[in-house]
Amino acid sequence: RFFCFLHVSTSVGSTPSRSLLLPSPDPMPDLVMIHGLLGWAEAERPLFGWMPDYFPLTFIRQQWTEGDVVAVELGAASSDHDRACEAFAHLMGLQVDYGEEHSRLCCHARFGMDFRGKGLLKRWDAQNPVHFIGHSFGGNTAVALYNMIAEDYWGLGTGPDWVASVSAVCSPLRGCSLPFLLGLVEVTDQDGCTRHTVEPGSFTHGMVASCCLIIKAQDRWPSVFKRLFNFKSEQWAEHNTWSNLVSARHPYVLSGDNMMSEIAPRTRRRALRGRMENLSKTYLIAITSDALAPLSPQQLLRRLIFSAAAFSGLSMSALILAFQRRASLLRLWESLKARSWHRLALPSLGVLSGFLLLARCHRSLYEQLLLLLRPIMYSYVLRPYLRLSSYSVHRAAKELSPKSALVASDAEQGANDGLIDVIAQRCLDCPRLARQQQPENRQSRSQMHVPAARFHALARAFSECQVIQVDNGEEEKPLQRGRWHELHVPDSDHCLGTWFDQRSEKMYENLFKILRKRLH
Repeated sequence: RFFCFLHVSTSVGSTPSRSLLLPSPDPMPDLVMIHGLLGWAEAERPLFGWMPDYFPLTFIRQQWTEGDVVAVELGAASSDHDRACEAFAHLMGLQVDYGEEHSRLCCHARFGMDFRGKGLLKRWDAQNPVHFIGHSFGGNTAVALYNMIAEDYWGLGTGPDWVASVSAVCSPLRGCSLPFLLGLVEVTDQDGCTRHTVEPGSFTHGMVASCCLIIKAQDRWPSVFKRLFNFKSEQWAEHNTWSNLVSARHPYVLSGDNMMSEIAPRTRRRALRGRMENLSKTYLIAITSDALAPLSPQQLLRRLIFSAAAFSGLSMSALILAFQRRASLLRLWESLKARSWHRLALPSLGVLSGFLLLARCHRSLYEQLLLLLRPIMYSYVLRPYLRLSSYSVHRAAKELSPKSALVASDAEQGANDGLIDVIAQRCLDCPRLARQQQPENRQSRSQMHVPAARFHALARAFSECQVIQVDNGEEEKPLQRGRWHELHVPDSDHCLGTWFDQRSEKMYENLFKILRKRLH
């Protein structure tokens, strides 16, 4: 069974409104879908268009009929700021402007992709707001985009009323341990300032070098390599030199204007505390997954050895049986040759190729074919990979220093959904004017077994939670602006919210009920 619970964060002593809200007959706001790390938009699917959509857009559009559903094109591994600028330009139909000061400080080009004449939204203003829904790092991008819109970063008269809500699915809102697993290193200089570097030969170094090579190839052969996978990192094109590629000293890394540096826990804490005032003016929903059981390399090796032994045993049994029945098999082969059945191989191959071509040309038919393959892709490829990744992320989290790690209890430290720490998916509430004291003889679930020296940080990070089951017949209480409301999906992993996980459809159904009925 699938159960969803809504954790409504409320301060101690506060009493939420009990008024029942009826669905508005007016059209609902449009949905803006924001993908995460190495994701893709609807218009540019990788592998020459053979990959499925990043989000289950067909299902989402069937469920959200009151407004449009659009997916923005963003840099696959760019920073929060850069991706927010790209999303805004794509929605409005403008050329991407990263800002003069930001571009100068980060040493990349000021202008990027040109979306003039390609805007996704028909109308967007304070009277026609939108809902932001971001998966993984896309949730962080949604928060950054909302902050920049609330501050009117581009000088177009935008404000917080332009965004109805921000929903983050499996997002590292507090940062996560993944960057340190991939080779990110925190370095503190003599002035006490912290910056991030990349170990030569690490995964991040390899990713940056690969991006440089692919961008070079895209400039030379755009019709091939951009359709294979488009990183959309043109702002860094002038720095894609061979020396930067080999030395791991690319400005993309050294400037800190990249995805890996921005999801480090210390960086996220500074970002949230510095720009949380704007978040008090909108509705915030965090969709969280469960901790995934890790699969160690030793366990994987044992399983592979067992599978290889079983396959070898079955193959040997088949060979022995074939040797014993060799006379019958030879007679069968001669009869097949006499009937010329082997000549049907070429026509059969042609029919199969024609079917695949027809499915490729008719997107709906191709999507149905992919839906048939989805359980196999998820169960035998993605889920084992996430379990193996969960083991590595758990070890990386345990080895971090207290200043670099997430603030969590001993039981929660390292628990992750395959990529993102579970505790990182629950965000901070709006800042309080006065620090609250720990109630006597009372501990919240996230404050148990935590050293006293770290309690002051937890006091800012957590508030009391009330658990409400979705569709349980109780009065549907409206959400509060500026409070993170947690929609938890049990037995899910980091694929939640994407096309690859079948649980995504039920999750979106519950999320849409909240967006329709529980916002003022």
